[in-house]
Amino acid sequence: MKVKIDSRIFAIFFFILIETMYGFELTFIRIPNDIYTVLLYASVFCFLCAISMTKWTVSEATRAICMLVIALAVYISSKESLYFLLMFAGIIMHCINYKDALITIFITRLFILFWIILLSLFNVIPINEMSVSKGVSGFAVGYGLGFIHPNDLAQAIFILCIIYLCIRRNKIDIKDKILFFLVTVINYSITKSRTIFIISIFILFILIINNFNLGNKMLIYSAIPIYIVAVLISLVIPYLYNESTGILRNIAFIANGILSGRFSNASMLFQNFPVTLFGKIVNTDILQSIYGYDVIDNGYVFLLFNYGIIGSLTILILYFYVIKKLIKRKEIVYLIMVLAFLLLGTMENVIRSVAVNFTMIFWYEFIRDSKNNIGL
Repeated sequence: MKVKIDSRIFAIFFFILIETMYGFELTFIRIPNDIYTVLLYASVFCFLCAISMTKWTVSEATRAICMLVIALAVYISSKESLYFLLMFAGIIMHCINYKDALITIFITRLFILFWIILLSLFNVIPINEMSVSKGVSGFAVGYGLGFIHPNDLAQAIFILCIIYLCIRRNKIDIKDKILFFLVTVINYSITKSRTIFIISIFILFILIINNFNLGNKMLIYSAIPIYIVAVLISLVIPYLYNESTGILRNIAFIANGILSGRFSNASMLFQNFPVTLFGKIVNTDILQSIYGYDVIDNGYVFLLFNYGIIGSLTILILYFYVIKKLIKRKEIVYLIMVLAFLLLGTMENVIRSVAVNFTMIFWYEFIRDSKNNIGL
């Protein structure tokens, strides 16, 4: 009896492997380098097997190759394999549909999250009680439950929730919305993450008004402007924080205070690192030695310095295609979750992180031929 292994199986294993590689990145658990290397090579093997077993049109193959060429240039410049894996995740969607990929990512992350929290509750790793700065609002006590910072736990729970909503897709009902709200409240009560709480309420609001025709149209017409404004604010205000004077500088300082110093933190990159074409490793130890602080809570600025002008612009263009194509195909739930993630990127360094980002699977919209229904 012959056992047939198709490209979908390799794609599933690819996602299990990369989620395992990076699932512990923001926690007190460290995967040994040897095991990490084995997982990396295994994921590349699964990727190559999957794409070689699938038929491609000339236009699809050309777009995928362009993505890989840019990834190679970023790797040569920055020595980071992470950019390759992000591109791999988008390209391999040619071999698997969105639902199967989302279910695989969801189950793997849920399993990892369960063990991290369990180990912290049994004091194997720190439960990590922290006093979290809330800017002008003062401080609040949050718990990491095995994660390095309470915000990291908040992100992990939040991302699981929106992946679940993506899986439910057009079947989201009132019970799903109530469950999402309850998890949001519990998440905030443990982590005190205002950013995650506000974006979660934003999602809930959009899901509710989406039931009405007017709300649906508002989302469709505002999606691209929201994305553009989010990117511009993330990149321009940290720059103005350093370079502007007068009223503009005052505006930057006020916005920075409201957002717990996120723009001043991001501005440290503009002061201490060059902007390159294809990126360089950002050594945050330099920031620690100068400022006593090395956390950059701005996904777009970190993207620019880590992956360079071309590398970061490529990702921004891919997300533009994603939003445009999801609007065209009226995939409203996917659109809401991608927008929510991109908004999170303005206040957290999540876009380049495989430990958090799952929306790179939708980069396949750039590759997909109009007549191709793979991935749906």
